[in-house]
Amino acid sequence: MAKALAHSYGKDAVSVYRIAGDDLFACEARVIVRGDAFEASYTEGDNSMVVATDSMKNFVHLMGLEYEGDTLEGFVELVGSRLLARYDHIEGVQVSAQQVPFERVRDNVMRRRYDEYAVAELDLDRNGVVSSRSAWNGLHLIKLTGSSFAGFVRDEYTTLPEAHDRPLFVHMNVGWTNSDLSRCAPCEDVRDVAVGYELVPRT
Repeated sequence: MAKALAHSYGKDAVSVYRIAGDDLFACEARVIVRGDAFEASYTEGDNSMVVATDSMKNFVHLMGLEYEGDTLEGFVELVGSRLLARYDHIEGVQVSAQQVPFERVRDNVMRRRYDEYAVAELDLDRNGVVSSRSAWNGLHLIKLTGSSFAGFVRDEYTTLPEAHDRPLFVHMNVGWTNSDLSRCAPCEDVRDVAVGYELVPRT
C-alpha cells in the first residue's frame, strides 16, 4: 500500500497592508504548514485536522494588524510562531513574505513601484528555527564604463569583437542569512552595500 512521505499545504499571495500614521507596511505572504496529522485528509478524506487556507489568510491578516514592527523578518517570525502556538497538530511551518514596494509622492500619496523588492523566508518547527533567509531581488544596474570582455575563445563560430571599455548590465538578486532574527540587517542597507552606495550610519 502506498504511503505519503510528507504532508504539507498552504496559502499563497496573501496581501497584507497596514497603515500606521504616515507609514505603510505592505507585502504578499505565503504560509505552508506540515505535519502527520494531515495525512488522513489525503488517504481517507478526513479533513477534521485541516486548517482551511481561507482561515490561514484571515490569520495572516490579523497578524498584519497586530504587528508593530517594520521588517519582513519580524513579520514572518510573528506569523510562524503564532501559528505553531495556536494549532498543536502543526509540526512545522514555512512563512515567506515579499515586499510590495511603494514610494511617497507627497504627504498622503504613495506610488506603487514594480522593480526591486525585499524578501524574507522562515522555516520553524517545534524545536525552533530550521532555516531563515533574507533577500533583495530584482536589482537592475548598468555600469557605463570600466568593463571589458576580451581574451575569450576565438574560433569559426566567433563574430564578437573584443571590447576593452563597454557598458555592463547587471541583473542581481542578493540573499543572506541573519544569525540573530532579533537583530536583522536592514534590507535596504544590504542592497546599498551590493550596489556600492556609501552608507550613512543609522541613529
